[in-house]
Amino acid sequence: MMTKEDGGLEWSRDHNSRFEVSKLVVLHATRRTQVNPEDAQNRILLDRPILWIEGQYIQEVTSFKYLGVQVDAQLSWKEQAQRASANATKWILQY
Repeated sequence: MMTKEDGGLEWSRDHNSRFEVSKLVVLHATRRTQVNPEDAQNRILLDRPILWIEGQYIQEVTSFKYLGVQVDAQLSWKEQAQRASANATKWILQY
């Protein structure tokens, strides 16, 4: 979507609003797992492809804050719940 014709990078050039590729990150969101080749009793996350845009490696993250909501790669919302709980505790303990 970013590199194809009429994609994001072309749009950013046409509208004089260039993306800073070095600041991009990728979040592979899935709950699917695969059998661990080293231990058939356990499961591990799926292999994730490496993303390159304009010759730059895009860093993979396990969670990302988007519009104030913490989204994690397994879509479990545990980090969001922990942050909301910590924030609520902080406000409750104020005088």
